Amino acid sequence: MRKLEKPDDDAKVVFLTCIDNMRESPLKSNLKSIAATVEAEAEQYETKAQAALFFKMPQNHALPVTDEQLKGIYDSKFAKKGQPGRFYYDKLKAIPSHGICPLCGQRVVSTLDHYLPKAHFPLLSVVPTNLIAACSECNKSKKDRIPEDASDQTLHPYFDSVDGEQWLYSEVCIGSPVSLRFYVSPPGEWDDVIKARIRKHFEGLGLGSLYASHSGAELAVIKVMLEKLFSRGGSESVKNHLHDIYDSHAAIHLNSWQTAMYQALASCDWYCDGGFNNA
Repeated sequence: MRKLEKPDDDAKVVFLTCIDNMRESPLKSNLKSIAATVEAEAEQYETKAQAALFFKMPQNHALPVTDEQLKGIYDSKFAKKGQPGRFYYDKLKAIPSHGICPLCGQRVVSTLDHYLPKAHFPLLSVVPTNLIAACSECNKSKKDRIPEDASDQTLHPYFDSVDGEQWLYSEVCIGSPVSLRFYVSPPGEWDDVIKARIRKHFEGLGLGSLYASHSGAELAVIKVMLEKLFSRGGSESVKNHLHDIYDSHAAIHLNSWQTAMYQALASCDWYCDGGFNNA
C-alpha cells in the first residue's frame, strides 16, 4: 500500500454541491435537511479512522431519504461527467503519484473505491476521506464486504502509515522457469493488529499472484542484460548490478514488489551464478 495525502474537502460542502443542480422537489429538500447528518457522519468516520476502528462505524440511521437515493447521488451527481460533484471525483482520482493504484502499487487508477462500501454506509457515499483512487481490480476485490473486527480491516492509504520498515519480501523459486514467491513478514515488534491488517490487505487483494506475474515478466526482460554482465564480470558483477537496482527501488518504495524482487535476486547465489538463464 502506498500512503496518500488525505483530502481536506469539507464533506457537507461536497454533499450540497452534488445536489445543487437538482430540481426543487421534496427529495431535494429532504437531502438538504440531512446535510448536517452527513457532516456528523464524516466527523465520526474521521474519529474511527484515527483509531483504526472502521469496523465500529454504525450502519443504521433514521433518515427522510432512502439508502438508494443516497447511493444514487454518487452515480448521478458525483461520478457522472458534467455533474456538479465531478470536480471532487476527478480531484480524488488525481491524488496518487503517476496515477498508480495505492492499494496494489502496480495497476493504473481507473475509479474510486469506497473504503466502507456505500451499500452498507450510504451516508458516506460522497465523503471524500472514504473515497480512495484505485484500479478496477482492487475495487472489485474489496466488493461490498465490511470488516468484522480490527484485524479484518484492509489498509487505508489516508490513515495508515506502514512504510517505515520493510514487510514485503520475496524468495527465488529455483527451477526452470525461475520464479519468485512474495510474502508478508512485518517487523516482530509491530502491533499484532497492524500485522494482521497488512496480511489481510495482501491476501484479500490477491497481491501475491499479481506480483508473481509481473516479476515473471521482469525476469524475462533482464535476462539478456544479466548474460552480458556475467560474461564480463561473472556472478559478482551480476550481484552488484541487482543490488544497485534494489537500492533504487527501496529508496522510493520500500515495500514495492520490485524492491522485494531485486533484494531476493541479489542475495541468491544460484540466480547470480547463471540461474537467470532459466527465465
